[in-house]
Amino acid sequence: HNNININIADHDLPPGDRIIREGDYGQEMFFINEGSVEVVIKKATELLPKTTVILKRGEHFGEVTIPS
Repeated sequence: HNNININIADHDLPPGDRIIREGDYGQEMFFINEGSVEVVIKKATELLPKTTVILKRGEHFGEVTIPS
């Protein structure tokens, strides 16, 4: 039998706090319960504009691994 361990923690972050940086190793998934998160995605070159997405309540981001 495979066991799945799930740890859920509530984090209240002030505006402007960086949660993760693009390219960082991640093992966490974040669910937005209140407020919003600004996601900034840099492009491959400085000539291309960065993309900004606003995630709101009920949305999520980060890494998730499904055990085999």
